[in-house]
Amino acid sequence: MSYSIGEFARLCGINAATLRAWQRRYGLLKPQRTDGGHRLYSDDDIRQALSILDWVRKGVPISQVKPLLSRPVIRLGDNWITIQETMLQHLPRRAN
Repeated sequence: MSYSIGEFARLCGINAATLRAWQRRYGLLKPQRTDGGHRLYSDDDIRQALSILDWVRKGVPISQVKPLLSRPVIRLGDNWITIQETMLQHLPRRAN
């Protein structure tokens, strides 16, 4: 689905001027353009914008967010179960 900058701004809770600045100054978000030059944002852009917001809310300056977006996401919840199972396998078995 495609969204105008106004629709996109409302969906993400980000001011349209902020979105333009993120694109122009920091190379964040790369919306498609209509023949008339208007920005068209996608569902993937929504996910990226929300990820950017998450980093900013964690205190990361917007100028430092771009490299973080290309890093793989570590889901500790999934890995934690695997780690626990591995640790349990290495514990000595106690006889009752």
